[in-house]
Amino acid sequence: MSTLQNPSDRALKGQLTGVDVQAARVTLQWNSLPGATYTIEGSNDFIDWDPEPTGLNIPSGGTTTVHELTPPSLPAWRFYRIFETP
Repeated sequence: MSTLQNPSDRALKGQLTGVDVQAARVTLQWNSLPGATYTIEGSNDFIDWDPEPTGLNIPSGGTTTVHELTPPSLPAWRFYRIFETP
């Protein structure tokens, strides 16, 4: 039996639930679907988005997924978005 009861439940998945920034790493946590795969994109301006090199094809961790990014440098501001990879 699926944990999704209707299609609108999918919108609740991918919601960021935690962020931790330490030294040269960023750890993101989000609600996820078991069996799904995710991609993380980053932007410095909310206009141009690029896949994070260490944020591609992330397998779901179940109903919650945690992933650590190791960007080459951390700018003063960085925005992230997570989406399910088709």
